[in-house]
Formats: sequence, C-alpha cells, structure tokens
Amino acid sequence: MFPGTVRINKEEVIPTVKGLEKLTGMSLLNSMLGSTGKADTSGDIDLVIDENEFNKDSFIKDLVSKGIDPKDLKKTGIEVAYRAPIIDATGNKTGNYVQVDFMFHG
Repeated sequence: MFPGTVRINKEEVIPTVKGLEKLTGMSLLNSMLGSTGKADTSGDIDLVIDENEFNKDSFIKDLVSKGIDPKDLKKTGIEVAYRAPIIDATGNKTGNYVQVDFMFHG
C-alpha cells in the first residue's frame, strides 16, 4: 500500500510494536495477528484494535496531532494502515519502514 516499505525481521517486530505503543498509548503486544512476530520476516504488522473503544477517524486525528504525516496513513474498510519506522533490538530506527495494519473489530 505504501511505496518503499520492506519486510520486517522477526527480531525487529517487538521493538517496533513497543514504539507503536508509545505513539498510540495503546497496549499492542497482545494484539498481533497472523504470522506477525512468528515468521522469520513479515510483509506487514497486523494489530487488532477494539472498535468499541477506538474510532478510526479519531485514531487518525490523534496520530496526525502527534506529528505523523497524513500521507503515511490510509483508512480502508476495517483498517487504518500506517507506514511505520522499523525499530531494531537496541531501540534505534533502522531507516526502513514497514506497513502496520491497525484492524478495527468489535
């Protein structure tokens, strides 16, 4: 969905999700879906969000208010996709980006 995103290595998933927790204020480590964090690499990070607690439009507005460029966010159907910086095991940004799908379900 976003040009220039790469596959994320397994060892980068948890640090990247922890970075997303800081950004969003949400607990996300137990929200990972599918092969996220299990396979050696993943094409994206899928996270489930309770749509009864969070609204997609408010979620996007909150991220933009925190400095996220609107071009790095896309709302489609049940999800908000985000072009997120990959964070390595030492807590540093790698310079690469991965697509994160925040999937809103009841």
